[in-house]
Amino acid sequence: MIDSTHIDAAAEAGVLVIRLKCEKIAEYEATIVETEINGLCPGFHHKIALDFTQVQMLASVGLGMLTSLNRVCRTNKGKLALFALNDNLRHLMRLTRLDSAFIIVPDRAAAVKAIT
Repeated sequence: MIDSTHIDAAAEAGVLVIRLKCEKIAEYEATIVETEINGLCPGFHHKIALDFTQVQMLASVGLGMLTSLNRVCRTNKGKLALFALNDNLRHLMRLTRLDSAFIIVPDRAAAVKAIT
C-alpha cells in the first residue's frame, strides 16, 4: 500500500485502486497526483481505479489530468475507471461529454470488475 499526501494506493485483483485524498483537484494537486499515478501504473499494467469519495471540486486542469491518464492507460493496453463521483462531478462529466470517454461506476467493486 502506498500512502502520500494526495493519494492512497492499494492493489486489488491486479488493479491499482487509488483514493484521491484531495478535496479539490486544481493545478497544484493535478500535477502531483498525475506524477504519482504515472509512477505507479506500469507495475499494474496500467489498470487503474480512481476513488473520488473525497473530491468535491474538479478544475479544468483536473479534467485534463484525467484525460491524460486515460490516454496513457489506453496506449499501454490498460484501463482507467472512475468511481464514487458525487452528483456535481457526474454532472460536470456529462456537460463536458467526458462521461463517454471514461468508465464511470458507482463503487470500488464495480470499478475493479470493469477493469479486470
